[in-house]
Amino acid sequence: MLKFENEFEDGAIKTLIIKSCPKISYPLGKLSHLEKCVIHGDMNNSNIGSFPNLKTLEIHSHNLVNLNVDEFQNLQSLDVFCQEVLEISMKVPKLKSLKLVLPKIKSLPQELYQLKHLKNLTLNCQETLHLTKDVVNLESLESVNLLFCRMPSLPKELANLNKLKDLVAFNCEIDYIPPNVQTITTLIQPNTK
Repeated sequence: MLKFENEFEDGAIKTLIIKSCPKISYPLGKLSHLEKCVIHGDMNNSNIGSFPNLKTLEIHSHNLVNLNVDEFQNLQSLDVFCQEVLEISMKVPKLKSLKLVLPKIKSLPQELYQLKHLKNLTLNCQETLHLTKDVVNLESLESVNLLFCRMPSLPKELANLNKLKDLVAFNCEIDYIPPNVQTITTLIQPNTK
């Protein structure tokens, strides 16, 4: 089994890519200089390890049910594709890009609406989701991509986001799009109701 027992020497590993390695035991340990971590494969634990300088995290796992990335306070990009995730916690104040492909998640974490630096948001969910009026707190948001989502409506507060340029709803079931949201620079909505 792969496990890092001791912290590496200064300047050592900055990128760690793990693909299809079923014998890996998590947490991996402490990697102080790690900036990018990519994990593709089954994970037995949502505690990945201690990576204080992690900026980019990509996780593709079929069996992970809960994911908590709160400890990665320098995280700027999070890409999660997990078939089974039902709950996610992400109190990461520096996050700029978030991509969630979570077919079974039933609600978005409330801390999503506290990500003041978030510029790009991609959601791919097959359950019915609600974006709340708290989306107005995402003042840096420039792009929203909704893929295969079911939503009763988009919040009218999206139109109050001054930096929002692109709103893409692809193959979504959205019952109502408020008129003021339709004024966003790019509004693409193929296969929406």
